[in-house]
Amino acid sequence: MITLGFDPGGIGNFGCAILNFEDFTASVKTVSSVDEAMKWIGEVTSRSCKPQAIGIDTLMHWQTTQSGWRGADEYLKRLYPDKEIKKSIAACNSLYSAMTVQGITLATYIRKTWPDVTITETHPKLLWYELNDREYPRKQNVENVLGELNEHMRQLEIVCNELRNDHEYDALLSAWAAGKGITDNWEDIVGFKAEQQINENVYPIDRAKYYWPRKEE
Repeated sequence: MITLGFDPGGIGNFGCAILNFEDFTASVKTVSSVDEAMKWIGEVTSRSCKPQAIGIDTLMHWQTTQSGWRGADEYLKRLYPDKEIKKSIAACNSLYSAMTVQGITLATYIRKTWPDVTITETHPKLLWYELNDREYPRKQNVENVLGELNEHMRQLEIVCNELRNDHEYDALLSAWAAGKGITDNWEDIVGFKAEQQINENVYPIDRAKYYWPRKEE
């Protein structure tokens, strides 16, 4: 199984990753636009098969509630009550446009290329907390952060050329989450209702998922 992952951003901040679940080999790259990301997709998938799942760190559905709070966001806030961790779970209306607009734009073009591919929203920095039981290591110096991110990839038994920045890490973890969502039957939280929700979710990307590791009841 081949999966792709993306961390949409601006110039020099757009992470891309491809992960082969057969041998857990991966490759990453940093680009600066959706155009460059789509060019990279063409390059890496021409040498392999069609991806079965794609994870993107962006909002795959929207809501009409105050501040745009979604049921999935409220669910994650309940799962992770730590005050500092909850800050990473933000309402739709408070996020930067590069992540939101470029992410949906990328997903739109991916849908045109592969109409049936599974696309899931990801939250790599919160997923880091889920996997490591502590906050994302961005308060340290850059060298220490990159060393820790590379070590975490090795703990997940992923063989990758050395990560150069956290955007590449976030993209690679998104690719991993997309594959695990399928193989480990993660819960799809995309349809969870918000407390104040009165309207259906808005889905700019048809059949988008939001896979998250299942919790014991």
